[in-house]
Amino acid sequence: MKVERIPWIPLVILTVVLGLLTPMSALMVPRAASFWYNIGLSTCTEYLMPMSYALLFFLVFLPRIGKKLKFSPSTLTYVYACVVSVAYTSYTDEVFIPPTWWANRYGPSSSISMQLQPWFFAPRPEIAKQLLAGGVPIPWGEWLPSILWWWLVYSLWAFFFVGLASILRRQWVETEKLPYPLVTVANEIVRVAGREKADEKSRTVKWLLLGVLLGLAFFAVLFMILVFPWFPDVFGWRVNMCGFGAAWIPSSSPLASILALGKIEKMPLYVAGLYLVPLSILFNAWFWWMVMAALVQIAYAMGYYTSLPTMNGCGKEWCGDQSVTMAQPFIWGVFANLGVIIGIFISYWIMNRGYVADTIRAALRKGRLLEAEKNEAVSYRTAYAMLLGAAVMLVVAFMFAGLGPATALIVVFVTFLFQFMQVYFLNLLGFLVPAGFETANAFLKPIWPYGPVPPTMEWTVAQDFTVQPGANSPGGGWGFPFLAMTSGFAMAGFTGTKPGNVLKVVLFAAVLTPLLAQISILWGDYTFGSTKLPGYGSFGSGPIDRLTSGWYDSNPMSTGGPFMWWPQALAGAIAAFVLYYLHSRFIWFPFEPIGFLMGISWTNILYELWQPALMAWVIKTVTLRIGGSKMYDSLGRPIAAGFIIGYALMAVIGATIGVVRFFIPF
Repeated sequence: MKVERIPWIPLVILTVVLGLLTPMSALMVPRAASFWYNIGLSTCTEYLMPMSYALLFFLVFLPRIGKKLKFSPSTLTYVYACVVSVAYTSYTDEVFIPPTWWANRYGPSSSISMQLQPWFFAPRPEIAKQLLAGGVPIPWGEWLPSILWWWLVYSLWAFFFVGLASILRRQWVETEKLPYPLVTVANEIVRVAGREKADEKSRTVKWLLLGVLLGLAFFAVLFMILVFPWFPDVFGWRVNMCGFGAAWIPSSSPLASILALGKIEKMPLYVAGLYLVPLSILFNAWFWWMVMAALVQIAYAMGYYTSLPTMNGCGKEWCGDQSVTMAQPFIWGVFANLGVIIGIFISYWIMNRGYVADTIRAALRKGRLLEAEKNEAVSYRTAYAMLLGAAVMLVVAFMFAGLGPATALIVVFVTFLFQFMQVYFLNLLGFLVPAGFETANAFLKPIWPYGPVPPTMEWTVAQDFTVQPGANSPGGGWGFPFLAMTSGFAMAGFTGTKPGNVLKVVLFAAVLTPLLAQISILWGDYTFGSTKLPGYGSFGSGPIDRLTSGWYDSNPMSTGGPFMWWPQALAGAIAAFVLYYLHSRFIWFPFEPIGFLMGISWTNILYELWQPALMAWVIKTVTLRIGGSKMYDSLGRPIAAGFIIGYALMAVIGATIGVVRFFIPF
């Protein structure tokens, strides 16, 4: 393996620039547009990071026009790993923790926030309220405890997940050979850098550029529709549309009689991304949604789901205990996002117990992996030391924040469980499928079946940590270093880059980024005022304001008390066990648990991902039937990846225009 020195100076500059620019640029772009047009992490389900693709495209194709510069695949790998590590700071939702906890001090619950959350989570209310209007100097002394606390927590999680990724690198990259759709898109660009001059005009590059042009064209038109009211709505995007690209079905529509169907998904970007996913998973995704839809219809005939026919599309997922996800008898949200998740998690570690045992033996300086360890990013002993050391320090930090030992351990375990599952699925699908926002606090029910009256600090902090940064999404920051590190290892595998160098780049960026992001947001708020930043979204209120005792008591999606959901959770776990075993035992068995969860998960029900999965399955099947894997590699995959790259280029352009409009309205 070729050893190449890390270009630290440009990477440090890149980390600092993007660490400061990414969160603030997202806050300057209007909320509706920033869902698609920002430079960091866009959308809530397809975890695309536009700047990572756009910058690689610039570095590879611009020098080929000027013929003066050429970057090696290893250098491009370091750039990709660095940019991906910073991307989550543009995720301006309640899950990006520091700003939402700061909002507790100036939101409706500011009078009780000091009693329900530690003083170092955010400064005093009178200081926090300065964020609203800005225009005063930043009192850094008041903010320093909060900045240092959140920086410490994010950094500890970075060490935890980098250690975990290092342990799993060999298994995921070399043994399981996960498809890594998100990384595959970036690698299509990097492959161009490694081509000989004669190959630059090959069909593969042409198809890639065709996809880029298609993606640019579509998202340029969509940008005009979203930003300029005078532009004709040629995509029908202004009527009954959800921000993520689906048209919701009104209750008066004939389609509303299909009770599990809430929307028609119109976003071609999802089809392009899912085209890169294995066929077996795509088949299971749409097949199991249809099974679920049939079961909902049968249950309706038996007297359940009586409110669904009168609900508009979005209500079928969101509207309380009568929605598809929350209503008896299935409580699909619990069945999938708790039961099936637990079943897959346990099955995975049972099936791979031999590999785990081998890594432990290697950490003890014995066993068959000692020789292979030389090719790892760090020794297994170091990886386990990072993982376990960070876990112990996190428990101590959470106890310092008011949690008891048992509660702190639960928070760490829940974070490990859900972030592992989410990143595993992202590396399989490129889409965020398992979501624990409305089910993760099931693990706290044995301690608190109901919320204490009045609420206590331990209960409040434990619940907020569990459902938001712990289980909701890697975009919350705690689990994002796991995605960044596994993506970096995958790219290193594609390009032949030394994994240890990629680890250093990711760990550096992952530790520095939380500090830079907090400084950036504070500077923006004190300079412009948060009320004047159009992308602020959910930062206007904190978890105490939004997540009440009643909300926590009624979850996980319970309709009859804190433990009435256990049959559905148990059934989901058993279903996952059975599918996992049969799929691994019999090669011919067509059903598997990954697509099963994708088909029935809350995410699929919300985004209707089964529709683009069906389209991608048809297109990919035709591709393979006509031209086999050669046609897929030389035509299908480059076009799909190119479409995503075209989107990324337009996302960066659109975000830049949005920032310019913030300063110079037009």
